[in-house]
Amino acid sequence: MKLSVVVAIVDGGEALRACLAALRASLAVLPAQQGVSGSELLVPVDSRCPHVREALAEHPEARVLALGELATVHPPASLLALHERIDRRRAAGLAAASGDVIALIEDRVMPREDWALRLLEAHAAKPEAGVIGGAVAPPSGGRLARAVYFCDYGRYAPPFAAGPALALSDVNVSYKCAPLEATRELWRERYHESSVHARLRERGTLLWATPDAVVAAAREHDAPLRLGALLRERVAFARVFGWTRARDAGLARRLAWLAATPLLPLLLTARRIAERTRRGALAQDGFLAALPAIFVLSCAWSLGEALAYATGRA
Repeated sequence: MKLSVVVAIVDGGEALRACLAALRASLAVLPAQQGVSGSELLVPVDSRCPHVREALAEHPEARVLALGELATVHPPASLLALHERIDRRRAAGLAAASGDVIALIEDRVMPREDWALRLLEAHAAKPEAGVIGGAVAPPSGGRLARAVYFCDYGRYAPPFAAGPALALSDVNVSYKCAPLEATRELWRERYHESSVHARLRERGTLLWATPDAVVAAAREHDAPLRLGALLRERVAFARVFGWTRARDAGLARRLAWLAATPLLPLLLTARRIAERTRRGALAQDGFLAALPAIFVLSCAWSLGEALAYATGRA
C-alpha cells in the first residue's frame, strides 16, 4: 500500500517548515512496515504562496508541483481569492497523487510521528471505508488560537471513539484511490471536502473517523493572531462555505437558510459546548477562557453565510 500526502500551503514560512519536518519524521517510519510499498510527499505551489522557498529547499524529499499564476474569480489580494487558490492547490495535489491512499493536510497542522502509520493501519483494518479522517489536537497558543481551533476543529478533538462519521476535516483526511477518483468532477478545479464527502455518502461510501491518526493545530508560527484579521477571515471563508452549500439549492431553500443565520452564533457556540461536555472536557484545554472569542468568531461566520445566501455568490 502506497501513501501519498498532499500539503496545502496556507501560511507558508515557518509553518510550512515545521509541517514538512514533522511529515518527514512520520513518513520515515513507513518503509519498515509490512504491506507498505512506499510514500510520496506533494506540495502544490503557485506564484502567491507565501515565503516557501527556504522551507522547500530544506526538504528535497518533497515533490513540488509548480502551478504558476492561478487565475481567480475574486481580486487576487482578497481573502476569497486566497481561499480559491488553496482549493486549487489541493485539487492539483489530488490529481498528481499516485498512492493507493491519498491524504490531505495543510501547513497549519503538524502530524505526530505515528500519523502516517496509523492512517494506513486504519485503511487496512477498514477496507470498506472509502474515507478516513483523524483527530486534530489543540494548539499551544493563546486564547485566540484556541478559539479558532474550537470553532474549526472542536468536533475532531481527541479523545473520541472510532466510528462512522458525517464530517471529516480537510486538514487530516485520507481517501482510498477509487472512491476519490469517482468524485473527480467535483474537485477537478477546486476541492471542497463538504461537497466530496456529501457525494460519497450519497453513493453509500463509508466515512470513518479514527482517534489514532493525530495532527496538532498550530496557528501562531510567524506572528501573534489579531482578532480583526480573524474576523475578516471568518466572513470570507463562511461565504465560500455558504456558496458551496447553496449553489445547487433553490431560492426558497436559500431564503430559509438566510432567515436562520441570526441564530447561528448561538447554535455554533452551543455545539462547541456540547462537544466538550460529551468528552467531559469543558474546563480543559483553555475552552472556557476562549468561549467569548468563540462566540464572536461565530458571529462573523454567521455574517459570511448570510451574505452567501443573500447574494448566491462567494
